[in-house]
Amino acid sequence: MMNFRNILIADTDNGTIQTSKTLNVRFTEFEATVDGITSKVQDALEDEEGIILTDGHGMKILDSQGTRGSSFWRQSARKIYAIKESDFENLQAIKKRRTSGRREDTGIDNVLERIEEVVLAADSLKHVSGTIEKLVELANLSTTINLEFQRVTTVPLQSRFLTALDNISPKVVAAIENRGGVVREKTRNIMAAFHSDVDMKRECVLRALIWYLGEDEPTLIKDYLISQHEEAERELELCTIAIYTTRSTEDLLEPPHDIGVIIEAPKYISDMLVPYEPLTCQWFITPVPEDLRTGLLLVPRVRTKTESGLNLDQSQD
Repeated sequence: MMNFRNILIADTDNGTIQTSKTLNVRFTEFEATVDGITSKVQDALEDEEGIILTDGHGMKILDSQGTRGSSFWRQSARKIYAIKESDFENLQAIKKRRTSGRREDTGIDNVLERIEEVVLAADSLKHVSGTIEKLVELANLSTTINLEFQRVTTVPLQSRFLTALDNISPKVVAAIENRGGVVREKTRNIMAAFHSDVDMKRECVLRALIWYLGEDEPTLIKDYLISQHEEAERELELCTIAIYTTRSTEDLLEPPHDIGVIIEAPKYISDMLVPYEPLTCQWFITPVPEDLRTGLLLVPRVRTKTESGLNLDQSQD
């Protein structure tokens, strides 16, 4: 069976990647490796200089178990660039110089890097300037909220929330295992992914906790496939509060292609500021709909009950 993937042939200019043309590569399962795709691109370009395959951030794609097989290389929203070796070396040198002079990371630097991608991808769009302004506003919002929380409480918001969440995780898992019934059944697939990395554990705990509290997890956390883009847009326009993710498959272990927070309908915070789902919960400072009341009112408790412990009995305050 033949698969295909568009490879973006790119040059570099002062540290930015600029697409010059697109190459449609067809390949078999056997050829679905870094070396196999590189060889096909090299043959098509008929250029003696070697090429490097990179992701959308200009990071070299390495041969590994995760990059072998058609599931990684098949066409998707993920961009793959082919850059000449000399251009790639220049790109890395420029990035290294920029990194060495950076301030303490506040989240803004990551957003500014993504702005370059937006400009590159949106050359033909009319509202590029508006998009960039929104990204800058999001960067400022992220910094302001975290710094203000730290100023008032002398405790970093993000690290406090995640530490508290980690502290209650064993109690949540034990409570769900003891509960059984509908809750056990509803959380079966979620808890199957629990024993992976720490980020996935946090996500599983938050998802399972919503079911445990008697609410529907999909009401708050909405998972979509990338192919369901139009359906997702329609549904999210009707939401008051939601966290949404998009993936190429339904497997929770697959890193999301996009994560966002909806507050009062518009997309409020994007994955540029929220790298994975547990961090979205720290942003809910807003009136809460009735069908999400129990789950979202738990968030401030997670942030505060770190020493005395969190009581998971819904009958108690």
